[in-house]
Amino acid sequence: PVATGEVRVYMLDVGQGDACLIRTETMNVLIDGGEREQGDHLGRMLHALQVKKLDYVINSHPHYDHFGGLISVFEEIPVGKLVMCDFPESLTPTSAYFETFLDVVEASGAAVSIPQCGDTLVLDDAVLTFLSVDNSNYTDLNDCSLLCRLDHQSVSFLFCGDLTAKGERDFVEQGLI
Repeated sequence: PVATGEVRVYMLDVGQGDACLIRTETMNVLIDGGEREQGDHLGRMLHALQVKKLDYVINSHPHYDHFGGLISVFEEIPVGKLVMCDFPESLTPTSAYFETFLDVVEASGAAVSIPQCGDTLVLDDAVLTFLSVDNSNYTDLNDCSLLCRLDHQSVSFLFCGDLTAKGERDFVEQGLI
């Protein structure tokens, strides 16, 4: 359990890819989930941390090493909402794994949203802010990564997915990071 006014951030080892868990007194947020082969391992880690529900799951971008493990999560743990990045239609993944991911999310009943830059989630005493730039001309899904900034008291975390140097420059030029 997380104490009142406390925020815990866990960097979960899923091998290739990312998985980060944000916990507050009443809320759980998972950012990415590694590859599908890590899904059972991710589930065991969440179980060990006594995560019984996820208020939000955030997929920074639709590459396999970020959404693959989320397939098992959506099959095993109640999820309130999936938050995804926006990306040009030309970059829509065509893999069977991505189709499976979307099917599992739909079957779970979780709501799906694509936030606008500056949208926030209030997580008890912390705030998670979504940051994005116009990515309509990008040719790399990594640059479409949805960034999340977690602010709690005097501490901030920036979750960047797989943003490349080009993407970082775009965020810096727009004064977002």
